[in-house]
Amino acid sequence: MRTAAAFSLLLVTSTTAADWSYWRGPSGQNYADAAADPPVEWSASKNVRWKTLIPGEGHASPVVVGDRVFVSTVDRDKRIAGLVAVGLGDGEVEWSKVAAKGIALPRMHPNNSHASPTPAVADGRVFATYHFNDAINLFAYSVEGEELWSAKCGPFSPQRFQFGYGASPAVWNDLVIVAVESDTGRSSRLVAYDQKSGKERWSTPRPNTITFGSPVVAKIGGTEQILIAGGGNIAGYDPATGRELWKAGGFATAACGTPVWSGTTVVASGGYPEQITMAVEAGTGKVLWRNGTKCYEQSLLTHGGVVYGVDESGVLNAWDLASGDRLFRKRLGGPESASPVLVTAGEAGPRIYVSNETGETFVFKAGREFEELATNRLGNATFATLTPIADGFLHRVGVREGGRVVQYLYRIGE
Repeated sequence: MRTAAAFSLLLVTSTTAADWSYWRGPSGQNYADAAADPPVEWSASKNVRWKTLIPGEGHASPVVVGDRVFVSTVDRDKRIAGLVAVGLGDGEVEWSKVAAKGIALPRMHPNNSHASPTPAVADGRVFATYHFNDAINLFAYSVEGEELWSAKCGPFSPQRFQFGYGASPAVWNDLVIVAVESDTGRSSRLVAYDQKSGKERWSTPRPNTITFGSPVVAKIGGTEQILIAGGGNIAGYDPATGRELWKAGGFATAACGTPVWSGTTVVASGGYPEQITMAVEAGTGKVLWRNGTKCYEQSLLTHGGVVYGVDESGVLNAWDLASGDRLFRKRLGGPESASPVLVTAGEAGPRIYVSNETGETFVFKAGREFEELATNRLGNATFATLTPIADGFLHRVGVREGGRVVQYLYRIGE
């Protein structure tokens, strides 16, 4: 096992994996690279390349660029927020940086963490957001670990639901885009910063209510747009200016997941006060179908005309994308916070991987009928979504030890 004791910069080995440089990967849809072929089965003693201790805690997924893996973390006892870089080839910690220390950490939901947003990497820079000192704070580093700039994105001290923060930053062209959605005064907004200088480039208001979803940049009908769900709507924005392009009302006030899309159909799920999964037409905001299923902390996944979502009780749902008709329901076992990931390469065929909070990862075939392929276990307190690489996954795994959760990063692969 590799530990997080080393802080010196090590030599970088040659890459063997497609980059997964931000939340939900290059497609924005949690689709593994078309050539990626991870194993179907693993355990603590099978198909594990390395295991590395990660200091502190967090539910952020690891991101990968070249031969470096970047992980956000917060140490509650030391009151520090930081970023760790790990070598993809050997699991050695290459550098570890403290973004802020002596921070005031907020109250939060027990299923959340102080480092839930997944970092984003673009043009040699790593962007990470943290909620501390009653604000959302954005830090920019070089991939070698040099701090470049930081920004306070806005106040965040919710009045009603002190559940913490969860939105991951999005990157587009030379911008990094952050969602700050809270009932703190009239502070809710989407805000974009220049990736190089940290200068604010645009800001657009969002409903002044607490919600937690991450923005994602999608190309729909030839138009690039930011999709975001929550605050009672599903909406699209121009990434260049922040201008609202369209909006569909009747959605949940609070949502944690990221919208998915296929063609011009956008689908999202939310959980308070409305329990809802809803499909809308991008551009017009027309509601195509809706149901009362609550996939709250997870994002959905769509493939082959099917929408997949795991609800709060750990039940996998599949709906026809066009009609909204349910195709099947299957209990996977235990509550789930991680989002499903699609893999299409390999002899096993198109398949979906999704982890639950007790450390199990379920693998099933993508299709209109349920067919399970495997159930794998690592750890017993797992919330982060799997990060696919060329021959496997990176998996942030929690283990309850002596009343505390210790976290490890695994590289899974044959």
